[in-house]
Amino acid sequence: MTRPARIAIAIAALAAIQVAAYLVYRAVERSREPRAASIRFEGERLRGTEAAPALDGVRADGSTVAVAWPTDRVRVVHFWATWCKPCRTELPGLLALSRDLRPRGIDLIAVAVDDDWTDIRAFFDGEVPPEVVVATDPDVHKRFGVSTLPDSYVVDRTGKLVERFHGARDWRTTAARSHLVGFLE
Repeated sequence: MTRPARIAIAIAALAAIQVAAYLVYRAVERSREPRAASIRFEGERLRGTEAAPALDGVRADGSTVAVAWPTDRVRVVHFWATWCKPCRTELPGLLALSRDLRPRGIDLIAVAVDDDWTDIRAFFDGEVPPEVVVATDPDVHKRFGVSTLPDSYVVDRTGKLVERFHGARDWRTTAARSHLVGFLE
């Protein structure tokens, strides 16, 4: 085989690898996009026997948050980042839902995994909601079991992890509201 033929084959192989890598990237991104509203809204049911890890954080104003279990409230612990496209799409709906459900006994803790507050403040145009915290333990997401972002966990009143929402969801739906309210019963 001539040298030009070997070079052409190598170039074709590299191009095929690049196309395959792009297709895998697109498939992963599509899987992380918010899912369309449907009649059912559910995540991965967890056994409900594992206690939620301790979670301490800092708000944008510098105040600290120490989340204790058990409590009289259901909590949604949401891990996200400003650089995560599906997170940016999903978070406004989750924040709006949490404000509606707070009086009923459901709180949101939106744990940003960004390195510092600069990007977070920019994302919110300087008005960071009080639900947003940066964890004081940079590995807390690992203890929860986060593998990719966004990732959300429901912690019941006893402090047990009961459900996981892997990937983005449309939290603005009636089904999402009804599903979370079901944890109060």
